[in-house]
Amino acid sequence: MKNNELKKIGEIFSDSKIKGNINDAIVKAVVLNKKTRHLKMEISAEKYIDISEFEETNKFIRRKFMLEDSTICVSYIEGTKKKPIEEELKKLYCPCVVNTLCLRQF
Repeated sequence: MKNNELKKIGEIFSDSKIKGNINDAIVKAVVLNKKTRHLKMEISAEKYIDISEFEETNKFIRRKFMLEDSTICVSYIEGTKKKPIEEELKKLYCPCVVNTLCLRQF
């Protein structure tokens, strides 16, 4: 393998048990801020990555490297079929409602 070849997330984090399309995404850039203990990763994907895969990967990265936060930014290849934003917002909203008493009252 050449030094300038980009690697997939599944190759870099082979010890993770995360399943899905995120493993096939190519890592384009990684920036680690030591002061704030924050990692930012830019990836490129041909297939749609579900929001739960981002959450699992971020959680894995934070635990593995003992970070305060991590961010994954994705750019999709042209023509990638994406889910409507409303579906993704429901996935974020529903767990919050279950865990937050004040939201359940509305």
